[in-house]
Amino acid sequence: MDRRLSAAGLVVILLLSGCASRAAGPDGQGNDASKAQGPKKITTVILSDPPTLAPGISGPIPGIDEVKQLMNVGLTVLDREGNRQAVLAESPVSVDNGLWQVFPDGQMETTWSLRNGIQWQDGEAFTADDLAFTTRVIQDKELGFPIDAAYALIQSIDPVDARTIRVHWRQPYIWADDFFSKADAMPKHLLDEPYRTSKENFLNLPYWTDEFIGEGPFKLQEWVRGSHITVRSNDRFVLGRPRLDEIQVKLVLDTNALTTNILAGAVDLSMSRGMSLEQALELREQWHEGWVYVAPSLQILMYPQLLPPTPPAMGDVRFRRALIQDIDRQGLVENLMGGLSSVAHTTLVNPGQFPYKEIESSIVRYDYDPRAAAANLDAMGLTKGTDGFYQDGGQKIPIDVFTSTSQDTKGRAMLAIVDSWQQLGLNAQPVIFPVTQISDREFLMTRPGFYHVRHPHNLMNMAAYWTGPGIGVADNHFTGNNYARYRNAELESLVSQFNVTIPIPPRIEVLKQVVHHITDQVVILGLFYDVEVTAIGNRMKDVSGRGEGITKNWDAYLWDIQGS
Repeated sequence: MDRRLSAAGLVVILLLSGCASRAAGPDGQGNDASKAQGPKKITTVILSDPPTLAPGISGPIPGIDEVKQLMNVGLTVLDREGNRQAVLAESPVSVDNGLWQVFPDGQMETTWSLRNGIQWQDGEAFTADDLAFTTRVIQDKELGFPIDAAYALIQSIDPVDARTIRVHWRQPYIWADDFFSKADAMPKHLLDEPYRTSKENFLNLPYWTDEFIGEGPFKLQEWVRGSHITVRSNDRFVLGRPRLDEIQVKLVLDTNALTTNILAGAVDLSMSRGMSLEQALELREQWHEGWVYVAPSLQILMYPQLLPPTPPAMGDVRFRRALIQDIDRQGLVENLMGGLSSVAHTTLVNPGQFPYKEIESSIVRYDYDPRAAAANLDAMGLTKGTDGFYQDGGQKIPIDVFTSTSQDTKGRAMLAIVDSWQQLGLNAQPVIFPVTQISDREFLMTRPGFYHVRHPHNLMNMAAYWTGPGIGVADNHFTGNNYARYRNAELESLVSQFNVTIPIPPRIEVLKQVVHHITDQVVILGLFYDVEVTAIGNRMKDVSGRGEGITKNWDAYLWDIQGS
């Protein structure tokens, strides 16, 4: 088993009820026997109404990635066990198979060979030129696509022949094998001319909506805004005709409508995030036509304000340690998550992921201990006033905790934490801001106290969250993901070293130091893991649950229904 340091890792599926069979990996054998019993159709649901399938808008819109993955696939994927699988490529690139070469001067080359016979859904050949064209378009700053960090490290991308493409890297990059894995490949024969002649209208082309053409297992049949998207099997798919003939994706905009559709028997599979744990538990009790799965997902955490430390006491690590020691995180797991989650002792690797066991001894843990919390505050020389609140310079220490809603799991956790801090003697206050303000980057970066949020953290995006370039300031228009605005030369050096250490054993040793620094200095207050819920109808087979970081529909061509 390939136990590489992946962003997805080993996803632990927590089963609420029933079980599901797992799909086999890509084998290119085809599934033509699926026609024998007539059309096979399923209905899925996502919690959004996507405006377009253009790259760069996937993250904020639940379900859009899953829809795109039905119609477009990457060269490789991370499967549900965190192993890299070949899809359009003949094999993943690796140092062992010689497709990933690291040279003495620090430069690298990665070479992908495409499977024979890949076609776009209109019958045109899919070639290395399509991948080079896609890269050029995504790199075009005039179009405004979010640029992955990998692009800055690329010296050139060269098609060797129709089925081979080589990437030249300026320096070592441990995630090089992930390049070309996204479902964003563009057909050059359809998009090159409008890209060259009408760049300002490129993202408004009907190609990105009703005329989308991919190379994946299903092709777009119908798109009715506010209602549904229908895709049908692609006979030309290189791994074989899908077992299903048609998938209809219902588009709903609230979780109540989502669960209503499931209970009414109108949905075979939920295909996006959005359902709460409470709704999942209720659905389990009422829904007898399928299973409900819960998998560890995004972490609920708190970013302190450290540039400048606000309040000033926040700059003292003893203060941050006191705050996390005063949070009964296991109690939050039991009371808010029904025990179906775990405490986030580190935000870099989930407990079910590789290499959590290897780095676990480097994690500095903080158990719930109000006495130790008070001792840390006393050691700072802070004293309580007559009102029972700690003071700094004769004033109560204000600790504002910002979040976008108090009604969801993270919001209820925030209220419990604020209450606990108040009992400790800190002037903590919840601040609920409008969801629309999430797009205000200056607000999120400069707010005082804590930003309380549900966020992804993984090894691939470590530099974005823990180094100086990720700090939002006026000069960069407050972009970046370092919401704590923490900067430390030692940590930045370790992160840089991690990102260029290709062999896994020494890479783990560097990661241990990173984990120790972040947890020892309490750069972030990790609380617990939220969960992602998947509802799967009884008649579905070869579909399993979901989790953070995996390519969720990578094996949709193998999905089937019972009795077929």
